Amino acid sequence: MSVESEDIADLISEMRAAYAALSLLPVLINQPDFNDYLLAHGFDEGTTVRLGRKDGSYYEGLDVHDSLRSASGHAPFNRMQLGMIFFLIFSTVGDRLKDQNYFDKDPLLEFFRHVRNAVSHGNAFNFVGKEPALPAVFRGFTLSKADHGSTLFFKYMLTGDAMDLAGRHREASS
Repeated sequence: MSVESEDIADLISEMRAAYAALSLLPVLINQPDFNDYLLAHGFDEGTTVRLGRKDGSYYEGLDVHDSLRSASGHAPFNRMQLGMIFFLIFSTVGDRLKDQNYFDKDPLLEFFRHVRNAVSHGNAFNFVGKEPALPAVFRGFTLSKADHGSTLFFKYMLTGDAMDLAGRHREASS
């Protein structure tokens, strides 16, 4: 495997590990005593998330407790949160694969390219012109013009499929 392939494989491994760690957040915030835990650790009502600005000041408009009340017990929000992590994985890894000119080598990578593009087009396949121009195949999924407009995550593919696809990079790019 080339150095570039190894770097991309390492990036995928790191992002998969981040997904596993971040997937615990919905479990934690839905615990009945989680709010008590926050209060006991100095996160009082009115505590905000501080995001640094370039000029050295802070944006503090995100109330921790209001955000948690919105998320707690709200399955669609939790699912969306986990989906956004996949958007990041496929966008980041897809860009790295594109930079290494891997997208013309294999039907699996061609599938990955279309998933990356779907992530960038509102979570839907957007086939224009002759796309998909090359075979795009992954574990029983075969993309065709008929998939144009189909919602990618949670309809066309589920999170297990996406994690498997993210882990298949080594096979196709080596």
